[in-house]
Amino acid sequence: MKMMTHTCAMLKMAVACIVLLLACGSNTEKAKNSKSETNLMKQGTVKYKSDSTNELTLDFKHLTYWYDEEYAPKPGEDVGYTYNSRGKFSIQNDTLTLLSAMPSEIDTQKGWTTNTEFLPLYATHEKLKENTVKIYFDNIAEPDYYLAYELTVRGFEKLTIEEVRSLESPKYLKAEKDTLLLFKYALVTKPKSNKLLIVDKENPNNSYFFDLDKTPSSSFHFYTRAYWSYYDFTGLKFKMSSNSLQLIDEGRLNRYEHSVINKVFEKQ
Repeated sequence: MKMMTHTCAMLKMAVACIVLLLACGSNTEKAKNSKSETNLMKQGTVKYKSDSTNELTLDFKHLTYWYDEEYAPKPGEDVGYTYNSRGKFSIQNDTLTLLSAMPSEIDTQKGWTTNTEFLPLYATHEKLKENTVKIYFDNIAEPDYYLAYELTVRGFEKLTIEEVRSLESPKYLKAEKDTLLLFKYALVTKPKSNKLLIVDKENPNNSYFFDLDKTPSSSFHFYTRAYWSYYDFTGLKFKMSSNSLQLIDEGRLNRYEHSVINKVFEKQ
């Protein structure tokens, strides 16, 4: 009996030691992460390039990013292009996650003649069933090919697109400087987080982020043309090393697979 009591006491002591070691290890890991993040903040602004055409700037002090990509046409080519993106990022361990801002006037280059104000979301203030978002798209959009996702702390969760419809006759919406034509719409299950991402499954590089906390209505008109020269990087994750960044599959949703964004970004 004494031997059994002694053995039980030894086992309890061993378990206690393991728990203590795990706790210490956890605290040590947190301390390492905290120290690592502090060191990153000390770097201030750092620039990365994955190609001669682009530059990704990370501001570690304010946790903001800016991306520029410009391709000048070569002799015999007709068209070049310019893209940019901006927003915030977070860091966990060695993974960096981007959250793009919705494009504004400073981001977008108009490549056509129009007086239309297409950057804001124009509210239509329709009565909808609870937990539904109604988005009217411009005439070049193809919502039949769209997928919807909710951005959560765990990543992306797929949402239901309840209905896609093209109107037989367009409706008219009076804006401050123009009259908008409402051609087609999609009814989407409203994300609980109010963070909605629409991705074109035919061309996944076309994705549109909606921060519904900043929209005045659950029904609104949106111009996809606002993203003609703007990249949405919401949810993209990069593996960080001391001198480089590499896009990983988690959170990518098939976006930017054949792109300079999917190449290794080297620290400049």
